[in-house]
Amino acid sequence: MVWNRLSDQFYDDPQVEELRDDLAAFCVDMWTRALSYCGRHLTDGRVPAGKLGKLSVIPVWACKYVPDLSPGTLGDELVRVGLWSR
Repeated sequence: MVWNRLSDQFYDDPQVEELRDDLAAFCVDMWTRALSYCGRHLTDGRVPAGKLGKLSVIPVWACKYVPDLSPGTLGDELVRVGLWSR
């Protein structure tokens, strides 16, 4: 079992604060799940695009309020703020 470390300053990191308000909670959830995935599968931080759907939790009700909410949108947002790269 691999353990990951998360900074106690993560919540107010400038990159996290730059996330779109309507996507921020979903992005942080996906980022944290991806961290766990990478640790478990020893991928050196790489997440296959095909796994994005499994790493995101998007309740049906949320799509009513955020029309462009999708695993791809969340990934794009994480790239935009610099928490992920392609």
